[in-house]
Amino acid sequence: MALTSDSEFLRAWLGGHDVPCPVCGYNLRGLPAGVCPECGNSLRLTVTAISSKRWSWPIAIGTLAGMAAFQALLAVSMVTSWLAGASIADLWADLLVSGIMLVVIAGYLHVCIKCRRAIRGARP
Repeated sequence: MALTSDSEFLRAWLGGHDVPCPVCGYNLRGLPAGVCPECGNSLRLTVTAISSKRWSWPIAIGTLAGMAAFQALLAVSMVTSWLAGASIADLWADLLVSGIMLVVIAGYLHVCIKCRRAIRGARP
């Protein structure tokens, strides 16, 4: 049987390989359609270099570490100011920035964890 369409090539490929969904990691082996049943991501068969996303994951982790370090420095600065006699009312701007940074860090961490396979690159 000759394969004539992209969807036939995709089904044939998935029929014999354990391939994780690049978004959610669901095993797509034997998938009858071009959509992940777990997350609804549309799939297509492409040829890419394995090393194309080599530095994506270290950059994502480095960015997260940088944001966490900034948050730690801000916390040390606030505690030092408070111990030096500043009132909580004097530190309201620092508290606001700290709260915003915590929300940003939590959101970034959530995205990194949820999309870790897509960030790292799908492994064969």
